[in-house]
Amino acid sequence: MTDPYKCLNISPFATSMEVEKARFLAIEKVEDDGYGPGNLKHREITWSADLLKNRDNRAAYDKTVLSTSCNKVLGFEIIDIEKALLAELKVVLSVDSYLEIINEDVSEMDFSFCFFSVDEHFDSGRMIAGFLMLVRVFNSVDDNEIKPRILFKIADFFAKRLADKNWQKIFLKKIISNYPQSKEAQRSEDLV
Repeated sequence: MTDPYKCLNISPFATSMEVEKARFLAIEKVEDDGYGPGNLKHREITWSADLLKNRDNRAAYDKTVLSTSCNKVLGFEIIDIEKALLAELKVVLSVDSYLEIINEDVSEMDFSFCFFSVDEHFDSGRMIAGFLMLVRVFNSVDDNEIKPRILFKIADFFAKRLADKNWQKIFLKKIISNYPQSKEAQRSEDLV
């Protein structure tokens, strides 16, 4: 299956209106090349646009992309998770956005939603980038009150949004072992 974002040559941050504009331009280009509605390229463009304009279908696709990236994690160390997410970002983000993230220059990106709620209707690129930022913050922040809170948020994300209890337990156990005095550790013990 072709990545619909790549098919339409749009950023994962694209709105429905931008998706429709990209569909129109892509259809126009293949028709100029002599391909009609029955052609595979034409059908692929239409399928991609229909998928990304429908909130529920887009959320389901994005959830699959994120879940797939997490399954590529080799171990339970932060660096393994980061490598898997960066590999996934190559596919879904524009070159500029990807370079901003690997160079840790994300001043133009808004990741605040990750700390409060993760909307299923955010696209895969934004969700993965946000999750990567959570991982990076966990890895670099010194405040022992913030780290367990972020880990708990990641665990909650896996349980509620991806319905993945195994990954939830991995992060909850990390809270219990690394921050046993935190209130998140007490909450984690109830959930493990």
